[in-house]
Amino acid sequence: MSNLIQKSKSISAFIDDSIHGARISTGKRDLIAGGCFDVVLEHQKSITLLVEAHLFGSGFALLRAVFEGYVRGLWILYAASDEDVIKFFEDKVDISVAQMINKIEELPSFDVHVLSTIKGSSFSSMCSYTHGGWSQIGRRFNNKYIESNYSEEEVDEVLDFANILALLAAHEISKMTNNQDIVKKVTMFFMQSTQ
Repeated sequence: MSNLIQKSKSISAFIDDSIHGARISTGKRDLIAGGCFDVVLEHQKSITLLVEAHLFGSGFALLRAVFEGYVRGLWILYAASDEDVIKFFEDKVDISVAQMINKIEELPSFDVHVLSTIKGSSFSSMCSYTHGGWSQIGRRFNNKYIESNYSEEEVDEVLDFANILALLAAHEISKMTNNQDIVKKVTMFFMQSTQ
């Protein structure tokens, strides 16, 4: 776990050095998408810090927010109508995450259905961790005591998932800068980090 915590911190540091302060368009669509992706980056850092402090339940609770932030950013950037963008800006979005994923996966660059596969296999657990369901509560006791009881494998999976989504979010932000040097740098780091 400690190696993965260090890797998570290295990923955060790389992302900060590479894209923070880079300019993107100031249109509503880009600002909202960029904000969604930035929330993903912040939550990845938070998960890392919470896991390092052995506050696993709180770290696990953020996983849904990481996934949804990434999905919302993609949807706004690539699949939302202009009317949807205005609704989002007014905090009046009336479309579910599943519907966002369906719209995203209609696009050729997302038609391999990775997002819907993740949602189908993991979303229920993510919701349970976020809302204090059995996935969260069932890991709060052992044979004698009520206390945090997460396996190292589970913790590593959460760190890995948050890291991958942070790298994907950073990649989207890098593309939004229209700076090919930044895009190349982030893409190469992503490829190296996920091998």
